[in-house]
Amino acid sequence: MRLKVNPLTVVKAYRHLQEEGLLETRPGAGVYAAKVPLAPKAARREAARRALERRFPRRWPTASRSRRSRSSSTPRC
Repeated sequence: MRLKVNPLTVVKAYRHLQEEGLLETRPGAGVYAAKVPLAPKAARREAARRALERRFPRRWPTASRSRRSRSSSTPRC
């Protein structure tokens, strides 16, 4: 059975799976499923963000919050 899939789509899919840690390439040997799949990139990024926030809690309001609070509490002349 032959599927009509654009070769570039296949290349993009392989690249995406490799970036997510689900595939590993071995030069001269081919592409293989990763032995221990890593968490997807977005999940790793989110876990790192949470770890940083636990380690370094925010002590100052963000710029957008400080602008809102200043504009509502301080009258402008």
